[in-house]
Amino acid sequence: MDNSMPGGFLQENYEKALMALTVNRTVVDPGKAKAVLDDLMEVNREYWYLQ
Repeated sequence: MDNSMPGGFLQENYEKALMALTVNRTVVDPGKAKAVLDDLMEVNREYWYLQ
């Protein structure tokens, strides 16, 4: 996992979390990374959020 991913979530920073997903080898397409992050936020909205 890219080291910036936990930082993005811990700092509640959407842009950092999105950047981390984009550079992750599993999700290389920025559009797909945004979709994944948006889905994660929707499913987990009761537990955490990103600004």
